[in-house]
Amino acid sequence: MITEQTVWQALNEVKDPEIPVVSLVEMGIVREAAVDGDGVTVT
Repeated sequence: MITEQTVWQALNEVKDPEIPVVSLVEMGIVREAAVDGDGVTVT
């Protein structure tokens, strides 16, 4: 089962291609992640 915490952990591994030491989450690009059944919405 996917949890919101698991989604955030995965998103923290996605690095900015221009600044590879910073994740998209750290840059503030990802604002919200929601799990709904089998789906995940990231904004």
